[in-house]
Amino acid sequence: MGINNWYVEKYCIRIEQRRFDMKNIHLIVCVLLVQFVSSELLEPIYYKNNSDTNNFLNATTAQGIHRKIEEREESTNPIYRNGVLRLSNLFNAFSVKIRLNDLSTNVNINMSAFRNWEKITIIGEDSAPSQINKPELRNSNYYLQNIETSKKLENLLTLLSSNNNLFEIELKNLQLVYLPTSIEKIKSLRILKLERITYQWISTKATDLILSRKETRSSNLIFCLKYIQSLMHIMFTDCTIKNYQEDEEMHDGIKNSLSRINFVRMDLNFINEFMWYYCENQSDKELTMEIASPLQLNPNIFLDIEEVNTSINELILTEFDIQYTNNVVFSNIGKLQKFTLISLPYNECVYYSDEKNNCIDFWKNLFDKLPEITIPLDIALLLEDFPIKSMPRLTIIDNSGKFKISLEIIKKSHLSLRLSTNVSEEFFIDVITANHSICKLVSECALISFMIDEYVGPIEDILMFILNTVDENTIININFIIFSYVYVQNLSNALEIINTNKITVKLSNLNIQMFLSLLTKEEISQITFTGGTLTINPVNTP
Repeated sequence: MGINNWYVEKYCIRIEQRRFDMKNIHLIVCVLLVQFVSSELLEPIYYKNNSDTNNFLNATTAQGIHRKIEEREESTNPIYRNGVLRLSNLFNAFSVKIRLNDLSTNVNINMSAFRNWEKITIIGEDSAPSQINKPELRNSNYYLQNIETSKKLENLLTLLSSNNNLFEIELKNLQLVYLPTSIEKIKSLRILKLERITYQWISTKATDLILSRKETRSSNLIFCLKYIQSLMHIMFTDCTIKNYQEDEEMHDGIKNSLSRINFVRMDLNFINEFMWYYCENQSDKELTMEIASPLQLNPNIFLDIEEVNTSINELILTEFDIQYTNNVVFSNIGKLQKFTLISLPYNECVYYSDEKNNCIDFWKNLFDKLPEITIPLDIALLLEDFPIKSMPRLTIIDNSGKFKISLEIIKKSHLSLRLSTNVSEEFFIDVITANHSICKLVSECALISFMIDEYVGPIEDILMFILNTVDENTIININFIIFSYVYVQNLSNALEIINTNKITVKLSNLNIQMFLSLLTKEEISQITFTGGTLTINPVNTP
């Protein structure tokens, strides 16, 4: 049984607009009936069995379905032949894939009924498109085919603009000569992903006509993206995009909502040009930029990104070789507030030269200027000492990216540590002992608060290490964000340290019965309970 949102919404609006009385009861009955009518009975209302319908069904696959309806082998309706997904499943899908090469250029089908669609993947070739030299491209049928592909995309985006719930579009394996203005009509669009896209503009009679008719905004793809003002997140992956010079004044004053941009295996020249064109005059925005495995690396990578000082609030580098940070100078850090480096596996033999000293200088400079930094454990091991007291938050991640620990100075002598779910004892110990500054800070603080996302199982190893690290008269708060089931198999060693050094340990949001299950009566006698908090108090020792 399928639910047709269009009918439900239509009649509910009518009920609100008209006075509710006995005459309106039949409307409520209609709404209830529509809710329980199978969507396959409603399909003929929207779609007839014609070439457009069959072409659309052959090119479209439901990827994410709220409630899948199995096909019947004995189906006699021609629309359902040859294993084509029934419209019923497309009505219930929230994510679909459309193969652009299988669509006819001028296919015309009503998309407004697919109210559940939130994400569309538009794919061209099965594999990444090949490159072709510009002289060959100008007069070849190949270039005409690319114009045809762009025309198909333009028509499809126009049809999709009637869907008001569509927030993500992914373009994949396409060769484009222009980006259609029809994408601007999708007002709900928030995320645009481009993967293995080849973009090349060549001025011909056909493309000049497209530009004069305003079927595209510009020969420069970056300027075209600027006009999609609802976009909040753009992601480029393995794309080859040629940029073309154009008068910037033509595109001045265009405001956008972009808050995040990702570049995965992209050429640095394109990244620089994107930041220059797209983020110009956007210094009032907070932008997060992530660069993963950039191509054509050089030691002056950051010096080329001119807009890093004015537009970017957070910079994330993933799968990044730290030797390319050696020559970075942040003399004017600008708006940058957060910096994250997820490096390639650390190889210490590379850094026994002056490069190591340069790298250390870079990080010390960064620690002096930024309020929030995320680094791999390798960097913490590399830096024997850094001014952690000058920054509010430091996050250290393991090489796998599975575990992370955040250290934050709340105020003088109060340190807060947040641990990811089931963080390993080995990683926790490595973080605390990796750097002299961290170890000293932990030992000197009178109040240490631990926020653990979730933990299941024995916790005594972490507890013992904490007790052996902190100084006398310290208060330790351990709070589990998610209700956790932890226990201690042998508390006697911990109690000895607690009593000797006058340490108080408080644990909250845990299963108290499980924690006490393995303890003796004498051990339990040192524990008090207040609400959901379990407190282990020190007692005077002889």
